[in-house]
Amino acid sequence: MAVRWEFHLWNPHPTGFFIYHGSPISDGASYTFKAINIAKGYGIPPTQQPAIRPFYPIVLACLYTWTGFSLGAISLLNIVIGGATAALIYLCGALVFNRLCAFGAALFFAIDPTQLIQTPQAGTEPLGLLFFVGSVYAALLAFKDRRAAMFFLSGLLIGLSNLTRTLTVFTLPFYLALILLVGWRERTPKAAGIRAFLLLFGFFSVMLPWLIRQERLYGIASLSDNIGEAIYAATSPVYKRWTPAVRKDADAAGIPNTIGDRYRYFTDRAVENVKTNPRFYLRNVGAALWEYTNTFGPRSRAVNWYQDWFSSAAQGQRVLLFYLLALTLLMLLLRRDSPVAPSNLLFLLISIGLVILYRILPSWATFVPVVSGFVFAWMASRRMPNLILAGTLVAAALGSAVFANAILFRAILMTDWLFLLYFLAAIWFPAESLSRHLAGEPQQGSAAGTEDDEPSSFQTALSLISQRSCLLLVIATLGFFLVSGARLIALSAPHQRGKRKMQSRVAWSLRRGLPVPDKVSILQRLQYSPSCIPQEDQRQLPIYPGEKVPPKVGDYFVELESFYYDYYIPPGETLPYRMLGPKPYARTLVRLSRFEFFFAEMIPTAFADRPLVFVGVVVPQEVEDREQTLRPLVRGLAIVPLDGNGQPDFAHAVCAPPACEFTR
Repeated sequence: MAVRWEFHLWNPHPTGFFIYHGSPISDGASYTFKAINIAKGYGIPPTQQPAIRPFYPIVLACLYTWTGFSLGAISLLNIVIGGATAALIYLCGALVFNRLCAFGAALFFAIDPTQLIQTPQAGTEPLGLLFFVGSVYAALLAFKDRRAAMFFLSGLLIGLSNLTRTLTVFTLPFYLALILLVGWRERTPKAAGIRAFLLLFGFFSVMLPWLIRQERLYGIASLSDNIGEAIYAATSPVYKRWTPAVRKDADAAGIPNTIGDRYRYFTDRAVENVKTNPRFYLRNVGAALWEYTNTFGPRSRAVNWYQDWFSSAAQGQRVLLFYLLALTLLMLLLRRDSPVAPSNLLFLLISIGLVILYRILPSWATFVPVVSGFVFAWMASRRMPNLILAGTLVAAALGSAVFANAILFRAILMTDWLFLLYFLAAIWFPAESLSRHLAGEPQQGSAAGTEDDEPSSFQTALSLISQRSCLLLVIATLGFFLVSGARLIALSAPHQRGKRKMQSRVAWSLRRGLPVPDKVSILQRLQYSPSCIPQEDQRQLPIYPGEKVPPKVGDYFVELESFYYDYYIPPGETLPYRMLGPKPYARTLVRLSRFEFFFAEMIPTAFADRPLVFVGVVVPQEVEDREQTLRPLVRGLAIVPLDGNGQPDFAHAVCAPPACEFTR
């Protein structure tokens, strides 16, 4: 947590794949907008991906009920999530390998640039990872102690993880199969059936309400409607991987642009593709699985799929090299023997040699350390926990491969901790065994010099802190959600909504839009003072009437909307997701409900989260996107706030520089 807090303080306006100079973009903007609407009692808005996994916006909304809209609240949430996830990674590693492997994986998770860049971003991966690691830890305890509550908890956390980030759902059938296999071997089929039922009950207790909503509103039984596009692209020899261009196939087929119709179209076409050419899909999934298996290496992360310029995937691998060397030196101090003992010196040399060997492997052999770690952990008699963890890794990789996932720089965030645990085991387990053998010393019961019967005081304290931190998190989380949930229900109550409608006439205009006479009046007023628009006969100013008519280049745009954050684009820059071309001067972009509104001046921060009249003119697109249709582009001429009576306050209007290169 301290490392993430320090990162937040040193990077107040970072840029990543969900953030641009401190403001959410892409999916991050969608999640933030949904969270704001939920926190205000309006529920999930129908215009912002209403049928994809909902749990992250709900959690963020619970926080917003207390803080109001705040980009800093996103960082605060991710800092707490990161600390809890590191503690759970340590506990999982200690159960499967040993405490030093667990400590090494948890510590690197805290400083990994790939994970640190997530701190200010409104993305689903940190929260989804927390639930995923929690489900693995609960499964390890369940199989170890045969406690019924742990099976239920593991299923519940798998459900929450997939309601947040849909990649780990295949761990559920794997755990079910393992429960039944253990029951068959132990000749306890009844107990196995009860445990399997509890696992499923935990999963569907959180998943079923969402699936019922999906069926009733959109006629689909899916966690997310974008699964249809993903599976269609994966089965198509034309696309092979997901791209927004698949939507043009639905447009060409005349499919209505509704969630249910598009989802059914894509899933039906995917089934047809598999029936027509099953070998292609199997090869595509196999190639994706092979690519994922070889993801944890410097050569693999150097390819363009990982987009290191804002994911830090390759940078994380460079940091890992120096981290492993430093940690191996630190281990000499944590071992019971003297640091200059022959076995310790041999351990140091062998460990460094293995690190270098694994790092110079070609990209197609990056899986070797992972497989080696599994074998050495199996030889250390940790077979059931090892099988659970390895099966979890394979199931998570398969969850990405079935969609031929091209966005690996996001998928790896969910599984890098598993790869790292096996990577550490592939170094320290053989190094420990070989060093003692060459030094003529007796082998110990556990590898890497970590005596589980006589742990050091540091290891004992670390385990105790991790366990108590997780318990405290569970208690605090339950209390937070109970109180925040009650607050959300109160905000959503019909009488409260009715009260807000009566108190605000502006809210009605925000929902319905300004009538055309009001738009004409505002344009005429701005022609004279403060002279934001050239003085012309108003009949020569074609006004965009509303959403029922597509806008044309040259139409004047006058709409009442609000925004919570904007995007300041410095000279020569453009957004990571291109909507504007680079210009030699600075601009500010505001993403309105149906338009991209750019302004040649900085917009006052006081304008955020209040009703404003946006005035501009529709202009041609500055960039070409062959994969998807860009939203209409509006060059801003003026932004007019409202006064206390809900009328345009022209005295405080902000105008773009008239008749100059900034407005061309």
